[in-house]
Amino acid sequence: TGIQPFDAALNTLGAISMKRVFPYVEKDEADARAFGLHRWYKIRFNPEISLDKASSQLAAFGEVSVVQYNTHMLQNFEEEKVVPYDQVWAAERDQLNTRSDETSKFNDPMLNKQWHYKNTGDENLVTPIKAGCDINLEPAWELCAGDPSIIVAVVDQPVIYTHPDLKANMWINEKELNGEEGVDDDNNGYVDDIYGFNFISEYSATGEEDEYVGEIQWDDDSNAKVHGTHVAGTISAVNNNGVGVCGVAGGTGNNDGVKLMSIQIHGPMESATTEGTAAGIKYAADNGASILQCSWGEPNEKVTTEEEYLKKFGVQADAINYFISKPRPGSPLNGGIAIVSAGNDSYGRCSFPGGYSKVVCVTSMGTDFTPPVFTNFGDA
Repeated sequence: TGIQPFDAALNTLGAISMKRVFPYVEKDEADARAFGLHRWYKIRFNPEISLDKASSQLAAFGEVSVVQYNTHMLQNFEEEKVVPYDQVWAAERDQLNTRSDETSKFNDPMLNKQWHYKNTGDENLVTPIKAGCDINLEPAWELCAGDPSIIVAVVDQPVIYTHPDLKANMWINEKELNGEEGVDDDNNGYVDDIYGFNFISEYSATGEEDEYVGEIQWDDDSNAKVHGTHVAGTISAVNNNGVGVCGVAGGTGNNDGVKLMSIQIHGPMESATTEGTAAGIKYAADNGASILQCSWGEPNEKVTTEEEYLKKFGVQADAINYFISKPRPGSPLNGGIAIVSAGNDSYGRCSFPGGYSKVVCVTSMGTDFTPPVFTNFGDA
C-alpha cells in the first residue's frame, strides 16, 4: 500500500493478496468513488492466524475505518431454528392448489393455480380462505403487463436461462454473446457475462488467489437450481405463450416482459461470500438493472439491529445504497429499488438486509390474510 507500518502489519499476518472488492471499471469508477466503494479491500492472509487477531491488528491503524469478516451467505437458516421444510410444505400444500374459477386473458395452462394473483375465496378448494387475499394482478395487467426496458436482477440461485417459460425474457449482454470467448468484450470487468454472472468464488490451482466462477451454473439433479428460477418465474415468466405459468411482469406474449438478469450467489455446494454478494449487487446496477430481488438474509441471532448490520455487513449495505442511488440516465426509474425477503425463520422481526431502512422488505401471506408458519413478520 505504501503505508509502511500498515504493510509491516500485513507481512506479520502473512498476507497473500489485497485487492479491491469492487474492481476498477473505467466507465463506472466515478460513481464508485462517489459512494466510497473504491475504499473496500479484501485481504487474504496466513490461515493459521486467527481472524480476531488479524482484525484487531488492522483496525488499529488510523487509515482503516472498519474491518469486517468475509462470511459466506447462507442458503438456509439453521435447521433447529425453523420448522423443517417438509413440515411446512405439508401444511401449505393445499393453499398451493387453490384455483381461480374465472378465465383469464392469458392462455398459460398453470395460471389457474396461481391463487396469489387472483383469489376467489372458494372454500371447496381450501379453508381458511378469504376472497381478495391476493395481489389483485389482473387490473394491473390492464394497465401494464411488463416493460422490457426494466431489468430485474435476481440475486439468488441460478436462473435457468434455457427454461422454456423464461428464455424469451432473459437479459442478454449482446456484446458478450457475440464476442470472443474468454474476453471481456464490453470492458465491464467481467468475462463472458452473457445472462449475468456467478459470484461464487473458487480458488486458483496455486491456492494463492480466488476468482469468481463466472458462468451461471446449475446441476439438474440438485435442488440448488430451484429457488432462483422460481423467483424469476414469479417476476417474468412469459405470459400468453401457452406454456407453464404467468409472471407478474411477464408481458403479453409480444416480447414485452421485463428482463431477468441472473446474479448467482448460491450453488449446489457453496454460496458466495459477503464480498461476492456485494460485488454482484454493484454489477447489477452498472449493467442496467433497476430492480434488485434478494430472497435471502442473515439469521436473526446474527444481526438484530441496523447499527449491527452496518457494522458487520457495511460492504453489502454500501453496495445496496449504490444500487438504489446510482444515476441511470435513460432508465424509467433513473435509480433502483431493492426488494428483500423478511426471512423464513418464524421471528417477529425481519432479518437483514430486509430490516435495512433503505430497502423494501417483503413478507409472506397465506390465503386468508394471515402469515404462514415459516415467515418473519412485524417491525424491522
